[in-house]
Amino acid sequence: MKKIVLTTVSVLALGVNTSFAADDSVTGTAHATLLQPTTIEEEVQMQFGNMLKGNHAVKVDTADNRTGEPAYLIGSTGDKTPKSGKFKIKGTPNQAITITSPADFEVTNGNSAMTVDNVQLKLNGGGDQTGGTDFSGAIKDDGTAELIVGGTLNVTESSPEGDYTGTYDIKVSY
Repeated sequence: MKKIVLTTVSVLALGVNTSFAADDSVTGTAHATLLQPTTIEEEVQMQFGNMLKGNHAVKVDTADNRTGEPAYLIGSTGDKTPKSGKFKIKGTPNQAITITSPADFEVTNGNSAMTVDNVQLKLNGGGDQTGGTDFSGAIKDDGTAELIVGGTLNVTESSPEGDYTGTYDIKVSY
């Protein structure tokens, strides 16, 4: 009887030390999505129009309305008609985008400068957004979006008369 028990224990002990290897594999999946690169182009330049010198502010909003102290505002026509800046964005339809813009910028005439602040932006007819902060929107179904930019020009008594121009950067990204 001792022989049978000893043999059984020996066989069990061999079974515990024996390891079995099994091969296993899985197939991974990879994805990629190609998007149309975003482009943005200026269609209409921002124009504050004609005004008198003095310490005052002139606002052009995202609906092309010009406001300010009436005593300083002069009628403007042709290329001096007040209007907001307008941009066309192109990209992948319905894709979410982020727009970055300045909170303010300068327009200059030689060594003289005036500040444009309170920058406001409107995407695809939505509500106004404050410049200087990123905001999100989307490309429309047709692969385009419209961005409108307004702001407030701060005129000073010491600014010499003449034409003032300046630039501002708008960035659009996915």
